[in-house]
Amino acid sequence: MDTSIVTVVLPSLITGVLTYLATRVSSKANLEQTNIENAQKLYLKYEQINQELTHKIDQLEEEVQKTAKTYQEEVLVYQGKLATTQSERDFLRAENQVLKELQRGNQVPVAREEKQHSAVG
Repeated sequence: MDTSIVTVVLPSLITGVLTYLATRVSSKANLEQTNIENAQKLYLKYEQINQELTHKIDQLEEEVQKTAKTYQEEVLVYQGKLATTQSERDFLRAENQVLKELQRGNQVPVAREEKQHSAVG
């Protein structure tokens, strides 16, 4: 009976160990393959997101440039208006000063005439 147990148990034991090792190697290979596939999927997703973000950044940069150009043009328009307004203001100040001087000049003779009329009367 010892021989029959050895002849039955030994091959079964060897077969079990070999099956275990084969399953372990197979599982490891499957796991590695799954990891590779997942890494490839993640990299493709990363590339897609990167391209989308790059496109959005390009659009935003273009929009910023357009907006900056518009504001620069508006600033130039307002600077022109400001220069015109300042020029008009300076002209009006000078004209006001001349009118004030003329008014002062006209008041002096009127005051003299009033004094002359007061002295006579």
